[in-house]
Amino acid sequence: KNSSTFNCVTERASPNELRIITVYEPEIIWYRNNIPLKNSRDLTLTFDGQLCKLIKDRCEKENDAGVYRITAVNSMGQVESVCQVIVQSNETKTLRERLQSTRSLPIFIQSLQDKTFQEGEKLLFRVQINGQPKPQVIWYKDKQPLRNTHDHKIRTEDDTYILEIPKLSINDAGLYEVKAINTEGEAKCSAIVNILPINIIPEPMIIESNGSAPEFLQLFKDQKPSIGSTTKLEARVIGTKPLNVYWLFNGSPLVLSGNNRRYQLNVFNDTYTLIIHNVHYDDVGKYTLNAENSWGKATCTAELFIPPIVSKFGRKLSYEIYYF
Repeated sequence: KNSSTFNCVTERASPNELRIITVYEPEIIWYRNNIPLKNSRDLTLTFDGQLCKLIKDRCEKENDAGVYRITAVNSMGQVESVCQVIVQSNETKTLRERLQSTRSLPIFIQSLQDKTFQEGEKLLFRVQINGQPKPQVIWYKDKQPLRNTHDHKIRTEDDTYILEIPKLSINDAGLYEVKAINTEGEAKCSAIVNILPINIIPEPMIIESNGSAPEFLQLFKDQKPSIGSTTKLEARVIGTKPLNVYWLFNGSPLVLSGNNRRYQLNVFNDTYTLIIHNVHYDDVGKYTLNAENSWGKATCTAELFIPPIVSKFGRKLSYEIYYF
């Protein structure tokens, strides 16, 4: 069960518990305001294999209030839970009750938008968030939390929260999310970032007499993803440059706009990848990757379809796709 926000009155003990179910025993780390916590004279951290506890013998407003986070890590992955702890004295309790009516869920005034960049450009994401009390904001890439580093600069200006990546690389492409949490709940928004590679040394547009037609060294296959999952089509193609490589969906050019905003195109050397996030029925159809040059053309094609759903009465709910 996830931790939730709780209040404690000064000089009262306030245990925070989290139950974890796992096969491989994880390493447990507690944080307060992103600073790791350790056992001390008045702070006890325990883990019995499933139940994690943080017990503070004496709560102090300045030293104990803040955002608490617990992470559990083992060889299979990582999970975390976050809560906000508010320590109030008896004198401020009445004032807090008066302010209770002004509390509000976090809400995005300015949210993220999908973007496409050239490799080496700067990414600058800004979101504006309102909420009472002021929310704790966490940035994620591909579901993993980001930390404030030289490559990922995270800062706050009043109610505006900023993520900056000074120089983008191909590995920075993916799904970015920002989550805002306060005592009233949470809100989040997301965007897909596509990175287009650049040639460090431009290749001359010269037709060689001994050139070769495009050839696929790796082909993608038919996909059967489930609703809401992520699927990937990846192929490797070689041939004399310049190569004109492009994607088709049901015979039409694949455009990253409108309903296709969940699509992500990546290119690395001679490998071309199409990633589809949050798959649904609009994505069912035929996907084609064409490669052309002055010596010929090569094509790789596969179909994406979603397996029929079995109803609670044991009957399959089927559908048919027609190509025109």
